[in-house]
Amino acid sequence: MTNAWKWGLGLVAAVGVGYVLLRDRLEGDSDIDPAERESYTSPDWLMTKASYGGAARPSIFAFGDSLGLGMSKYGFQSQLAKLGYPFAYDAIGGTTIDYWVSPEKNGASRIENRLASTQPDVVIASLGTNNAGPVYDAKRLPDTIDAVYAAVDGSPRAPTLVWVLPPPLPQQRLPHQQQVRDAIIAANARARRKALLIDPSTMTFARSSDEIHATPQGYADWSGQVFARMKHAGVV
Repeated sequence: MTNAWKWGLGLVAAVGVGYVLLRDRLEGDSDIDPAERESYTSPDWLMTKASYGGAARPSIFAFGDSLGLGMSKYGFQSQLAKLGYPFAYDAIGGTTIDYWVSPEKNGASRIENRLASTQPDVVIASLGTNNAGPVYDAKRLPDTIDAVYAAVDGSPRAPTLVWVLPPPLPQQRLPHQQQVRDAIIAANARARRKALLIDPSTMTFARSSDEIHATPQGYADWSGQVFARMKHAGVV
């Protein structure tokens, strides 16, 4: 094979790789591992009312990043089923707040589309950890948080928003944790309808070896404590 042919094949390969990377970036999923995508809807979701012991239970939808996925998969899904709460979740590891308020093909944001299809009574957001890394956009963050509040506020059933704040994590890897937490708290203060903000810093649950995620049992313990606070606040 001549050098010219080798050069030509290399150029074609580079263009092909460049196209795939550009396509993925335009779709907003270039840094998302498909293995970390997961969603679930309980069998009783479509019931007009779920009844447990004669008392109606509100439907609950959770969304967020890998921490939200862990709490939903290892905790909320079984815990809420036992209590008679219709439950659904859509969680994707590695996602930032920006990801969920970015538009999809119909022009509505991802979270707007999820809320339109599920129409829950309560929404649990677990987001902010992936916004706290070294690349931190202080100017854009307030608008993206406000967009989450607006999406929930504009959802058909005007559900109650519960936002689980990022837990304390290794500072060297996520140096802007406090700024993200402060931004969410500030957004809640200016929101027309307030969310229940849940601070995990006082909660105890087992962490995995990476010191960021929890163990399966840790997620179960964490979600149980979150639900207890929701119950205490009268949200559920």
